[in-house]
Amino acid sequence: MLYYIIHNGQQVGPMPKEELINYGLTPTSQVCAVGGGEWVEASTVTELQVVLYSRPVSPYTITKHKNLESMNFIDSIKKCFTNYVTFSGRARRSEYWWFALVCAAIMGVVTLFSMMVSAILPFIGLLALPVTIILAIGLMIPQLAAGARRLHDTGRSGWWLLLPITCIGIIFLVIWLCEDSVPGDNEYGSNPKEEE
Repeated sequence: MLYYIIHNGQQVGPMPKEELINYGLTPTSQVCAVGGGEWVEASTVTELQVVLYSRPVSPYTITKHKNLESMNFIDSIKKCFTNYVTFSGRARRSEYWWFALVCAAIMGVVTLFSMMVSAILPFIGLLALPVTIILAIGLMIPQLAAGARRLHDTGRSGWWLLLPITCIGIIFLVIWLCEDSVPGDNEYGSNPKEEE
């Protein structure tokens, strides 16, 4: 049997029931069988219930909708440096973690270089120390801002970034920073996944 489906406000089809998955078939999707005449919810069609409740996640849906894709490396760096001292709003997981990775890599390379120079030329190594400290402070501000926005995205206050002061609190903070976005808008702004 072939079906039509309403996708993004438009009628698409006819197509076999297995292909409806690629058009975001849900229990509340409006479908119409070819020659069937009336539009009904997919969950009321016995033949479609098998497809609805026993299907794997379609890779087509994941790549089709940009908002389900994670933010890429370059976009994350640009966004975090553009919002250098912006503590308001929300940040996706990928935005925060790509930026955290870059900051850790930069600090690791600079610290290693500074230590190597200090071992070979102690006087020049002493000059490299203030540069390392300035760089660390310069990267700490956008990291705190991105961390606050990430916590906002999970529905928590940015003040929770102070939790590691308690030592054991870092475990909770890392778990919260790894959580997915709260769907829809919250008190900190709109969902960054839905803005793109």
